[in-house]
Amino acid sequence: MAILQIPTKGGVNAPNFNFRVSLDGNDYDFRFRYNDRSSEWSISIYDKAGVSIRDGVSAVVNFPLTRLIADLRKPPGFLYFFDSRGHLAAPPTLDQIAAGGTALLVYSEAE
Repeated sequence: MAILQIPTKGGVNAPNFNFRVSLDGNDYDFRFRYNDRSSEWSISIYDKAGVSIRDGVSAVVNFPLTRLIADLRKPPGFLYFFDSRGHLAAPPTLDQIAAGGTALLVYSEAE
């Protein structure tokens, strides 16, 4: 079981962004949106055909983001944010998800 870091590109100049990544041999589209009012990121996950698997998952640190998704099309491993500074609870801020930020999106492949 490998652990992969998934590059993100958000931040002050890109509070909303999309990307495609292959996880455990399947392609997934991710949509990141930053809500200024709540100061939180939300993540939506789509299959390769663009059909929603889950919309608006809150980005939290050290919690498997796909754990509560019942849809069988979800990535089979665990997707989560790891804060490289060791902060355990606070949601990632706008600049922490930016390229080079301290909130790293990681994926633990299925066994």
